[in-house]
Amino acid sequence: MSVEWFNWYCQQISKSKNYSTYRENYICPCCFLPTLSSRNEFDICPVCFWEDDGQDSDDADMVRGGPNKDYSLTEARLNFEKYGTMYRIEDKKGFAVGMAAAERSADYREAVIKAVNSGTIEDWKVACSAKEEIYQDDEEDLDGT
Repeated sequence: MSVEWFNWYCQQISKSKNYSTYRENYICPCCFLPTLSSRNEFDICPVCFWEDDGQDSDDADMVRGGPNKDYSLTEARLNFEKYGTMYRIEDKKGFAVGMAAAERSADYREAVIKAVNSGTIEDWKVACSAKEEIYQDDEEDLDGT
């Protein structure tokens, strides 16, 4: 990693942008679901696994490096459409992790889509509950329980 790249990357992530929200969540720039609690703070989307460094549609074709390595946002979006994860199939480790996450988050993804479409409090409660289950499963995996 060069000093020039690092300085350039710092400029990119410090740009001021207006990010889209839905209710209290920010829209993930990769899967377009309201899954992020903040933008440009390196939150990882529990649905597609994009790590949000502030990249958005205005520079989606650019490969920034950083947390998403050699993926442009455009490629990650296309991969998500095809596979349900940001990873390309040739990225065996990332793809396997992403597919496992896609399986775990399928109920959450469906619940969020239903809640967005209906707009009801009841559907949002179901979506929030499904999100909590994903994080509970992750904690259990880390604990070995």
